[in-house]
Amino acid sequence: MASRAPWVALAALAAALAGCNTTSPAARQAIALYDTGNYAGAAANLKPLTTERNENFVLDNCRYGSAALAAGDLPDAEQAFMNVSDVITGVNTNAG
Repeated sequence: MASRAPWVALAALAAALAGCNTTSPAARQAIALYDTGNYAGAAANLKPLTTERNENFVLDNCRYGSAALAAGDLPDAEQAFMNVSDVITGVNTNAG
C-alpha cells in the first residue's frame, strides 16, 4: 500500500496542474501576441472566436475588443464590447 502512495500523489498533482483550462489555442496565441505588443495580430487571431456562442463568448469578445482598441480599430472594438453588453444585460445579470 505504501508503494502506491507516491504514484497516487503524482497522479493527483498532475490532475490539479491540468485543471479545467478551456482557453483555445488561438486565444492563447492571441494573448501572447497582445503581451508582446502585436495588437493587430492578436485581434486577427481572436476575431473568428467572437462569433462562437459558447461558454467563452463574453471573454473572447472582451479580449478581441481590447486588442482591436489597442490596434486602433475602433468600430470593431465597439462592436465586440456591445456584444458583451448585450449578453450581460440580456440574462438579467444586473437585476436587483
